[in-house]
Amino acid sequence: MGKPAARVGDNVAHLPPTLTPGPGSFNVLIGGKPAWRGIPAASAAVLQSAKKASDAIIKTAVAATVSAAGTPAAPAAKAAEEATKATMAGVMGSLISSMAASGAAAGAAAGGIGATVDTHTCTTPLPIPPHGPGVVIDGSTSVLINGLPACFMGNTVLEALGPPNKILMGCPTVLIGSGPAASVSVDTSAMAAQMEAQASQAAAKAKKKAEEEQKKKEG
Repeated sequence: MGKPAARVGDNVAHLPPTLTPGPGSFNVLIGGKPAWRGIPAASAAVLQSAKKASDAIIKTAVAATVSAAGTPAAPAAKAAEEATKATMAGVMGSLISSMAASGAAAGAAAGGIGATVDTHTCTTPLPIPPHGPGVVIDGSTSVLINGLPACFMGNTVLEALGPPNKILMGCPTVLIGSGPAASVSVDTSAMAAQMEAQASQAAAKAKKKAEEEQKKKEG
């Protein structure tokens, strides 16, 4: 059985509590609201793999801050952690935009008029920076809107930072079937290595700056 169709303005778990800005389908309205469209399976697989690498990089930085707590190295470790998060936010934000563009191109190639992957902007803080842009990665594989996966209540919104967001409601009178599960294998090892290098460079720079500032205070 299908689940309520997701639209611009429907509730999600993070802040803001509604799907926005979209833009949503310009020619498919569900219950008077623009339908929300997700990213194709191939693009979703790339994003999921990259997000896993990003989360691991951030987790390592957070662990370093915890280990340095109460020691003279604490300020530098915290600066490195914040720089790492900011770097990963930028990297993942750019990748989400790129994959959304690729997904839109795929939707258009499949005959979808007005194919645009809808993007949700999450303002939930990590505490800083906020989670950032996100797209639905598990929309329907059998129901397409403008050549892109139709979305529904329960779908996952993968965001640049933080845990996954969830769509909490949809139109109760229009149900969307999830379709058969998509199985896509991708190799993002090179991308992960590049992400780690970028994070390390930013963290080292921030750490050095914090250490120099600490020396000035002590001097």
